This record gives sequence, C-alpha cells and structure tokens, in this order.
Amino acid sequence: MSTLTHSDRMVPSHLPRRTRRVSFLTAGLARVVGTALLWHQRHRTRTQLKQLPPYLLRDVGLSPDDVRIEKNKPFWRP
Repeated sequence: MSTLTHSDRMVPSHLPRRTRRVSFLTAGLARVVGTALLWHQRHRTRTQLKQLPPYLLRDVGLSPDDVRIEKNKPFWRP
C-alpha cells in the first residue's frame, strides 16, 4: 500500500481524497496551534524572568546581562 507524506505524517493513499485533505489540514492546524502555544510560553517565562528580584537571579546563576539579553528577545526566537 502506498502512502503520502505531509508534515512528517503518513496518510494511507487508499483513503478518499477529501479524507486525506482533512488529515493534512488537521496536521497543519495542530502544527500552528503548537507553535502558538510555544510562543506564548516563551513570552510568559520571559515576562516572569523580568519580574524576579536580583537575589533569586543570582541563586539560579543568571547575571543581569543574561536577563537583559533574554528579556529583549522576541517571543519567536528560542
């Protein structure tokens, strides 16, 4: 049985064309939602990092320069 690949997902080619299209769309939507959740998490953690007092930053081994660099990154950058 042959298969089609799209976004690292395998979809059996014996399925009707509409079902395959829905599978591809569902996989794409899941990828978009996953990316949005990751970006939100980055934004949230960087905002929380900005709010930590200096003694806690020292406790976890971060310098003021480390915090400045991290908090100025846009949410889409790792």
